[in-house]
Amino acid sequence: MKSAAIAFASDMLERTTPRWLSLLGTPGTGKTMLARIITQVFNRRLRGEIDLENERRISRYHGEFVTWNTVANRVREGEYRRFDDLCSYQFVALDDIGTEHLTDFVRAKLYEFLNRSEGNWRVITANLTLEEIGERLDDRIASRMLRHGSTVIEVDAPDFAVRQHSP
Repeated sequence: MKSAAIAFASDMLERTTPRWLSLLGTPGTGKTMLARIITQVFNRRLRGEIDLENERRISRYHGEFVTWNTVANRVREGEYRRFDDLCSYQFVALDDIGTEHLTDFVRAKLYEFLNRSEGNWRVITANLTLEEIGERLDDRIASRMLRHGSTVIEVDAPDFAVRQHSP
């Protein structure tokens, strides 16, 4: 997983064609930590490239780390502007899909987000396997995660924090 994250970040730094990285599997294995680090790498790369006075350009070329549960709650409450902004960002790390309160509306919005994300960098994390995403969320969502030059890493390992504290 770490090697895939390093390769993904290197591709961003070298400005290759945008693609997606999905980090899937058991909790506590570092998926969220890697997604946060990749977001920091993306934003650091942009600091020297963007005119800070050009706010419109900044909003499009901005890296964002966000949990899907937070986005889903806001969309359910009718806050669509934030959702639209996230869809347009060049980079988004979308953390913990599949943990939200599942409704057909929320599934449709996740599918819409993935569809509108084509041509942008995305990191997606979930405590589910790709098969479980297809079963619990939607086969179309799992399918989108495999497109766009994606790399899907499934991790089946014990929780790192628990390993550090076991006798």
